[in-house]
Amino acid sequence: MGRPVSFIRFAIPSAILAALAVILLVNSGSALGVTLDPGDILITDSNNAAGRIIRVNPITGAPTLVASGGYLATPYGIALAANGDLIVADSGRGAIIRVNPITGA
Repeated sequence: MGRPVSFIRFAIPSAILAALAVILLVNSGSALGVTLDPGDILITDSNNAAGRIIRVNPITGAPTLVASGGYLATPYGIALAANGDLIVADSGRGAIIRVNPITGA
């Protein structure tokens, strides 16, 4: 008899699992941009009357609203600037918007 077959297991980081959970469950597939902030996941969502940016804790999966409405119409892409600000491509306004991740302004 030969040796038993070994199965390879892949470890998926909790940050990726939390992002996928939020995209699939909370945002109903409307999340357009995802970026990683040290310790958090930031997601753009345009499924509401006004766009929003959501911060997700990768450990608990708990979402927190960072910014919503006002200057956000259809946030599409998101990136983290060197100073920690969020750079958001808003296709509804045709603009690039800088957002403070703490104040949402």
